[in-house]
Amino acid sequence: IDWVTFYRRNVPVFIEHYLQLSLHWYQIIWLYILNSCISTVIIAGRASAKSFVIAIFSCAKCILYPNTKVVVVSGTKKQAGLIVKEKIQKELIPKSENLRREIKKISTNANDIEVTFYNGSSLVVVVGNEDALGYRGTVLIYEEFKRIKKYVIDKVIKPFAMTRPAQFRTNEECEQYGIKYRDNEEFNEETTNIYISSAAPTSHWMGKLLKDTVDS
Repeated sequence: IDWVTFYRRNVPVFIEHYLQLSLHWYQIIWLYILNSCISTVIIAGRASAKSFVIAIFSCAKCILYPNTKVVVVSGTKKQAGLIVKEKIQKELIPKSENLRREIKKISTNANDIEVTFYNGSSLVVVVGNEDALGYRGTVLIYEEFKRIKKYVIDKVIKPFAMTRPAQFRTNEECEQYGIKYRDNEEFNEETTNIYISSAAPTSHWMGKLLKDTVDS
């Protein structure tokens, strides 16, 4: 329990210590912010390894929090699928034996791009359009979000949000202490929203998103 608590509060340490993956200083800062904030916006240019950071954060989140549901949304399935095919499957797994042991199955066919973990967590890739219905997620990642229409995010993607079905929430033994986890909002984990993209003109809707994020 002590190690899990420590790793959850220090995800970059977990990645370097348990997954044995090296990080640059700026990536450590990014990862700490991603794990600490409910909503994060990252605007970054080419060769900034933003997809790598997203991939490694998603894996860490899935391992540390059982039954986590990560949904990666992008303008095209090919773009979002790069996180699974190029980053997780080809780059991270060969470098980390522990990550290989945590992953149960990886599907990369035309209709299904998903990473399934032994602890009930999963990462699924979705195209950001009006047909993206029926998914549920505790972590919503908008990859290259400047190419996703704002109304699609608001009306289709955001309703994916759900509370992580942690095992302790159904533990009847906890009720002897007067704590009913299933009915207590204090123990509900809020959905994490991560927006990551290259830059766009200030007239783009991401401009207001940036301002609102800073203000909050």
